[in-house]
Amino acid sequence: MKRITSLALILLVTFSAAFAKDPASKHVALKGDYISVTYGQPAKGSGSVVPSVGQAWRTGVNEPTLVTLTKGCMFAGRQVNPGTYSLITVPYKGEWQILLNRDISMSETFDYEKIKNQNCLDGAALVTTSDKKVSNFTIDLNSDGILLSWDKNNVQIPVHPW
Repeated sequence: MKRITSLALILLVTFSAAFAKDPASKHVALKGDYISVTYGQPAKGSGSVVPSVGQAWRTGVNEPTLVTLTKGCMFAGRQVNPGTYSLITVPYKGEWQILLNRDISMSETFDYEKIKNQNCLDGAALVTTSDKKVSNFTIDLNSDGILLSWDKNNVQIPVHPW
């Protein structure tokens, strides 16, 4: 009986954790010449696409958004060495704060205050609008770096190798 109760409890915890994640999200991996990005893509139907103004965000859902640089780069106007970093953004009206952090294993209960001392880059990128509407938050790589898009908004993070 104890074995059945233990098994039931384990299954309950496992299924609860699985359903706690955004079921509408998908895992996306992008690869460029010197940069790759991996993120969980939130669907607009699952709630607000981006967080409130001034709130630090893992820039995706379910797991931290990871940026891997194979070369040293100018990233959001700042020098950064090759490596893998978590991308944290802080939205503000007209401009976003762009952070790269050494902690690449942030938990579901993201607490920026606990990891902000591991930031290795603090830059900024402007918010622009577009005629093209994007239904899901999307990260793309382009010749100028990393493009974050949602609704009719874009944030272009300039990234260029040294």
